[in-house]
Amino acid sequence: MGRARRAARDDAGTAAVEFAIVAPLVFFLLFWTFEVGWELFELQGAQATATAVARDVGLDATSATDVLNRATCLALRNGPGGARLTHIRIGFSRDAGGKVGLPLTQNPTGYVTVLLTYKSKLAGVLPTPIASRDGTFSTSAVSRFQQAPLGALLSGLDAAVPLLPSCS
Repeated sequence: MGRARRAARDDAGTAAVEFAIVAPLVFFLLFWTFEVGWELFELQGAQATATAVARDVGLDATSATDVLNRATCLALRNGPGGARLTHIRIGFSRDAGGKVGLPLTQNPTGYVTVLLTYKSKLAGVLPTPIASRDGTFSTSAVSRFQQAPLGALLSGLDAAVPLLPSCS
């Protein structure tokens, strides 16, 4: 019996040591899982916004400033809550892949491609495969346009997003 009591006294601090070794890994995985979940939530909202912007531009593309304002307002209403839209790139092409440009003919048919770049306010603390280290991520959508873009918009739009758009 004397040996059993001595062995029990020697194991008194092992639980604390094991916790000190395992706890940082468990907490890292827990917080990493929360961050990946948040980034997926933001990415889903951004994808829905890109689809809505592509559909909107495909239905009516009048001027570059009008398209930029409407896209920014759509992103503010529908976009991810913790991310801010920073850049919009819109291109028009004959094919869905964006490789063949539009001909300068009357009423061409084709596709509009929208690329939205966001800056997340919460992501970027831990490295994940979704957002870059500084918290930026991009999403795109393609839609067939119903009405050909006018004038200078035919070559596309590549612009930074205004901080305070005039949304109605």
